[in-house]
Amino acid sequence: MSDTNAVRTPRDDVRLALAGRWPGRMLRGELVIDDGFLRDFVGLEGEAVPWSARHAVLRRLHHDLVAVQFSAGWGSPDQPDADDAVYLLEQWQTETDLFVFALMDGPFSAAAKAWSWEGALRRLTAPGRAELEMMAEATVELAEQARSLAARGADGILIGDDIAYRRSAYINPANLRKSYFPFLTLLVESIHAVGLPAVFHSDGNLWGV
Repeated sequence: MSDTNAVRTPRDDVRLALAGRWPGRMLRGELVIDDGFLRDFVGLEGEAVPWSARHAVLRRLHHDLVAVQFSAGWGSPDQPDADDAVYLLEQWQTETDLFVFALMDGPFSAAAKAWSWEGALRRLTAPGRAELEMMAEATVELAEQARSLAARGADGILIGDDIAYRRSAYINPANLRKSYFPFLTLLVESIHAVGLPAVFHSDGNLWGV
């Protein structure tokens, strides 16, 4: 039976698209959906948004994927609880037919959390041996996290690493090619090695990179 005639789920269609094949329609999804939007959409009050409400909203909006946050980014003081995130990952995987991304840090986020944002910019602009060793160690830890998420049911890994702003990358692209992209490449290769697609996300203007 051909792909055109087969009955496919949203998960199947996203897999096709990530493999470079046209799934026959435009796919839908969001990186993060704000809890305030969810409460307004379904008419809820209070802080907690139940999983059933999140699922209902994604179905109503005809989304094909969901991203479970294992990091809120280097700039956020509030980070997801790891155990809660794993529970959500497994719930989306077993109780829906959506493609489930695990959203995790990349090497720059790890550097910013270790050194502060300003420290990461300074150290990665002119990295020495200590900086490169730290980036290598962080990449190994991130690769281990990705393997764990694959084992817990992630369909793909979404690497969230904000390395740019509205005008350009934070660090000169020539320096990024020495201090950042080799480690990002290793992380992506480790994700591919466990059979998952990897998608990179950054805010800002990356045309110069």
